[in-house]
Amino acid sequence: MTDVGQAANCDNVGGTWIGDYGFPPIKVDAAWPENPGSAPGTDPTYDASNARTFNWGAGLEGFSGGWTAIWNDLKNGAKAAVCGLARPLVESAQAGTGAVGIGVGGSAGVGFLFGVSFQGGVQAVADPKGNVGLAFSGGGNPGFGVFGVGAMGGVQFMSSDAGSIYSLRGPAWNFGVSAGSGPAVGVDVSKSWNNGPISITGTVGPGKGSKATGFALTATAVPGSLSTNCGALPGGE
Repeated sequence: MTDVGQAANCDNVGGTWIGDYGFPPIKVDAAWPENPGSAPGTDPTYDASNARTFNWGAGLEGFSGGWTAIWNDLKNGAKAAVCGLARPLVESAQAGTGAVGIGVGGSAGVGFLFGVSFQGGVQAVADPKGNVGLAFSGGGNPGFGVFGVGAMGGVQFMSSDAGSIYSLRGPAWNFGVSAGSGPAVGVDVSKSWNNGPISITGTVGPGKGSKATGFALTATAVPGSLSTNCGALPGGE
């Protein structure tokens, strides 16, 4: 039988056991527990060639692989759920000219040539390649190009000629109008810097007043940690 002393470090003794956490090793007869009436090391069918030495601490470390498998299962399950929900968005992107999005947002502004305006929103976005993620945008007017007084917020729909959701990142110039007291409608057109994509966003929801803004400076972030690739659907790019 393998000597306990030989298993002090639990390195490749009768198998692969890594580390020693101070738990005492025990001798386990490979034929036991098929013979539950016998105690470890006393089974009359004991075969020294099949002896194993087990260390409880090594068992804990060895289970780290189990945690990795569980974490991977959780990630794969979450991805499957996200891709299932995003499938209509990906299909819409493939049917159009580029990335699309749906979310919530709003804007407000006051001025007559000179003035201030603010806007922001968050959208679930997708592109024809199957990339899916969240886009966070916000910004405002630098002090001129605001006409009227108005504010609104609601559901947003975005369409862009960006081939990828990641092309939506970065600064952009924004031009927009909104009108309505009670139910209101707004339309914003943004042009990303450095000859980037053009995006059109429509907003429907409650509002008050009317306004128009020009040369508003906005920026969009699409975090890679909140994005995934669901794979292009048949007929996509």
